[in-house]
Amino acid sequence: MFNPFRLICRIQSILRTRRAAKGRLVVKARPGLESLEMRAVPATMGPVVSGYVFNDLNGNGLRDTGETGLAGVMMELRNPAGVTVSTAMTDSSGQYQFTQDQSAGTALKSTSQRVSFENLKGAWSGQAAVNAFNPSLGTLTQVDLKVNGQVTSTVKVENLDTDPSMAKVSLNNKLFVLGPSGTLEGVAQPSQYNANLSAFDGAADFAGTSGYNTGMQNSQVVTNSTVSTVSGLAAWTGSGSVNLRAAARGTSIQESNTNLMSTITTQGRLDLEVIYTYLPSRNLQVGNYDVVEIAQPAGYLDGMESIGSTVIPGTIGSDKVGISLSAGGISNVNFGEVKASSLRGVSYIDALADNTYNASDYGAQGAVVTLTGIADNGATVNQQIVVGQDGLFEFSNLRPGSYKLTSTLVDKNVAGATRAGTLGGTATTLTVSGIRVKSGDNGIEYQFGQYANASISGTVYADLNGNGMQDGDEQGIAGQTVQLAGAGTRSVVTDEFGWFDFGDLKPGSYSLTNATSGSWLAQSARAGAAGGVVTSSYEQIQQIALTSGSFGENYLFGKALKSSLSGVVYVDANKNGVRDAGEIGVAGVTLRLAGNNDLGQIVSLTTVSGPGGAYSFSPLRSGSYTVTQVTPVGYTASSAKTGNLGGMVMSSSALSVSLSTNEQGVQYDFALIQTAVASPLSKRMLLAGVRR
Repeated sequence: MFNPFRLICRIQSILRTRRAAKGRLVVKARPGLESLEMRAVPATMGPVVSGYVFNDLNGNGLRDTGETGLAGVMMELRNPAGVTVSTAMTDSSGQYQFTQDQSAGTALKSTSQRVSFENLKGAWSGQAAVNAFNPSLGTLTQVDLKVNGQVTSTVKVENLDTDPSMAKVSLNNKLFVLGPSGTLEGVAQPSQYNANLSAFDGAADFAGTSGYNTGMQNSQVVTNSTVSTVSGLAAWTGSGSVNLRAAARGTSIQESNTNLMSTITTQGRLDLEVIYTYLPSRNLQVGNYDVVEIAQPAGYLDGMESIGSTVIPGTIGSDKVGISLSAGGISNVNFGEVKASSLRGVSYIDALADNTYNASDYGAQGAVVTLTGIADNGATVNQQIVVGQDGLFEFSNLRPGSYKLTSTLVDKNVAGATRAGTLGGTATTLTVSGIRVKSGDNGIEYQFGQYANASISGTVYADLNGNGMQDGDEQGIAGQTVQLAGAGTRSVVTDEFGWFDFGDLKPGSYSLTNATSGSWLAQSARAGAAGGVVTSSYEQIQQIALTSGSFGENYLFGKALKSSLSGVVYVDANKNGVRDAGEIGVAGVTLRLAGNNDLGQIVSLTTVSGPGGAYSFSPLRSGSYTVTQVTPVGYTASSAKTGNLGGMVMSSSALSVSLSTNEQGVQYDFALIQTAVASPLSKRMLLAGVRR
């Protein structure tokens, strides 16, 4: 026998078993993932910016073979707003790398998308897509799904029995979203309706007295779900889109003591919000950046920058390179540095004007050394140094380029030797041009010599007392010729005060000469302020060392008037030892003078009596002398006689005398007696021998 109650209960049981838990996400778990379920999906490795800071030896802006990297240089990566997003320091090879955005915080961030499904029915009738989570943004920690929808259902029932029925109709509506990690089910609040149905009225039209129609009934569905497992998060992560499907389903349960026929019509719509919560990535993001070198390495100047093999113009002095970072990264963003160079040398007083910088020289204090030229960055260089006592100068922190050094003269100095240093160049007077300076060059020994003219002055005077000093009563002698030898030969004539002066002399070694002339003899000589060596003749002062700007004063030549000794050789006819009237002189007789002068010199002179028998020894210095007459053939020496200065007769043919300065000894005569008949004298000889 048919039992309708059992049928109703069976249907109710079946329908109840189909009911899913409200708000639960149905996901099939894979074996072996249990220990990973609470882990987040890590972000992928992002693009890298790298390059080198290096010593650009040839200054071409490219990192060539052999050009070493510079360690310990701080670098920054800045975004277009000027915010530093990463820092790095060059390693031992000079390389730096930016791999992370250090400005990214640790606070979680989220991004959301919304999608709507309309006219939903069963069989996954709704389709849409959202963007998958981009792993470059960071590490995905959870996905929140929020459903807000509505289901519209109509239930119709018809009593098919011959008995009336009290029917109860329960309406259950659901919305479903199928995503990559499983199905989200949202259940509406159940609705219940009561219907008093008559016995079947003969028409199965869900109307009349035996039929019931609930009409369109709306129910709201609101549900949320969170995905946090590794497999679930991974399903929402990628570079493309995530496909979603949706459906609306309605079920009804009828409870009655009669046999009922029913139908249900369901249609729905829903709004879905997908929220990605993530830990922001520290990876660098694609975009525009500036790579900046914070400070120059010690001892280096800014060079040119390059990317790969392309030199970037205009980067000297900026230390900043703009880049466009793609997903593949960028390498060889290189910063060339040039090692600071220098030029050193000296502007000096060449004390000896020997064109060599040596220990006797000293700085040209106050001289201005100027550096001019064009650096490798096109900058015009013009620097000056005023040298001090040591004369040294150094131009440091120079960029590679072509330079010129010049030096000024101090006061009225004369330019000496100019020498190019270790980096070469063309040396002209007080200028070295064409100095080519490369990275790290240190040019030394650039030399600019100069000197002040020197002078020598002094006096030629009458040294009356022979003490070698010009005493107050000893007057200068005018008209004396003084000759200078050394760097050329010059001579001057003393003025009315006996003064002589040689000016505008180049430093060096000189000698002065004042030879015996006129009625004056050399009596003494004394070196002056610049020193020197007096010769034994007192006529020359040698080895006078003039240095730059020296004044060789007080060079003295003491003079004495000449002395002389004279007499006559005659025939003493009456043999009285006195030349009487009519006694003739004898010409051609040889006389010799010997002795020592006041200089200690041995004196030996010879003369021959002239017409009338006269002879003379002149000039003579003061000293002690002996005069000897060599008796000619045919004569016998009769006697000798001292003259006005006295002396001593040593024999009939010799006498001695002492002379002082400016003494003229006269009438030192020698008498002869004719002993044989000589050849007849010519009238001329007789007349010449007669004393007048």
